[in-house]
Amino acid sequence: METQTNTQFKQAPLKDRMVVYVGVAIVLLISWFYILGMGWHMNTLPFIENTSMNMNMDMDKPMNMDKPMNMDKPMNMDMDKPMNMDKPMNMDKPMNMDMDKPMNMDKPMNMDKPMNMDMDKPMNMDKPMNMD
Repeated sequence: METQTNTQFKQAPLKDRMVVYVGVAIVLLISWFYILGMGWHMNTLPFIENTSMNMNMDMDKPMNMDKPMNMDKPMNMDMDKPMNMDKPMNMDKPMNMDMDKPMNMDKPMNMDKPMNMDMDKPMNMDKPMNMD
């Protein structure tokens, strides 16, 4: 059995073709404006300098040490030990905090000495944390 397909395609009317062309042009314009907007927001456009987000620092000028640091969150670092940049930080260990017991907000935190946490040895999860 021999099947012969002679399919003759007719060209769509101009109005239908123009709807498709205009729709494609609108989608392309919107996507390019979106890409340019993201580049402007992230300051990654090579041909424009966005001055609202400038990360350039003057390295010749000393930092202002009289300005207080934001100490809302403690820095959990052992300042006596040098940092090991070869080993990645381990964020898998949970913080041993008793969430049922309210924190004592009357006593200020001592920020004069660093929290001496040895990150190389595992935490003892059976012993409660000493907050005094």
